[in-house]
Amino acid sequence: MKTMKKMMLLAVLLMGAGVATSKAGVAFGINIDSGRGSFGGGYVGNGCGQPSYGYGYGYSGQYRYTPDCSYGYGYGAHSALHQDLREQHGDLHQDLRGQHADQHYALRSQHEAIHRELREQRYYGVPGWERQADHQAAHRALREQHQAGHEDLRDQHSDGHWDLRQQHRSGHYDLGW
Repeated sequence: MKTMKKMMLLAVLLMGAGVATSKAGVAFGINIDSGRGSFGGGYVGNGCGQPSYGYGYGYSGQYRYTPDCSYGYGYGAHSALHQDLREQHGDLHQDLRGQHADQHYALRSQHEAIHRELREQRYYGVPGWERQADHQAAHRALREQHQAGHEDLRDQHSDGHWDLRQQHRSGHYDLGW
């Protein structure tokens, strides 16, 4: 059944481009008349075939409105799916940028607190070698925390894109694409 639909779509597209012959149209039950044609009670125009009342069945068997093809609005279910995915993608990156900025702010605050503590230790007479060891240990811990934060952001980014790809596939399946 899917093969027949694909072949029919190919014939419609080829005829719209002026490539297919009238015999191909007849073989698929398609009639062309002055740039527009009909198939199974619908019509073909500009290489796009739709039932005459603007509705169609997807592969999933669900009834859906398809104005992007028949009227040229560009806001059909497929366009809406992609617009929603673009918005979610933008939200994902905006959230990650916010988290990244928050992590760096927290690290800078911790870094400043460490240096305040080290100045205070110097004021109270803590030996330099001990302060230096604390300073190095604190910087090592901050560096590890920084790297772990970036790794977490990379994981969230990867997971977010995977989720978007799954939604894209699922959306196309639901639309019968």
